[in-house]
Amino acid sequence: MERIDSVLKRVLKKIGIDRRINEGIILKEWDNLVGKEIAIHTRPIGIKSGVLFIKVDDAIWANELNFLKWEIIDVLNKKVEEKIVKNIYIKTG
Repeated sequence: MERIDSVLKRVLKKIGIDRRINEGIILKEWDNLVGKEIAIHTRPIGIKSGVLFIKVDDAIWANELNFLKWEIIDVLNKKVEEKIVKNIYIKTG
């Protein structure tokens, strides 16, 4: 007999809901994951096909995020223990 939690995990993974849940966790926890300084100047918009869309205050912050992009991706993916974010698209304004 199999435990219900393992059956549920397998079913959620098979239908793709687990990925959407992890995307939601990343968006919800953005401020905590990137830190206060970055969070003040950025806002995650959404994740589509492994690309995280972020809106930033201005070009200076867009440039700063470009330098930190791979570190941020690593932190986000470690949080959900899955490679959800593969790239970041930064938009100013």
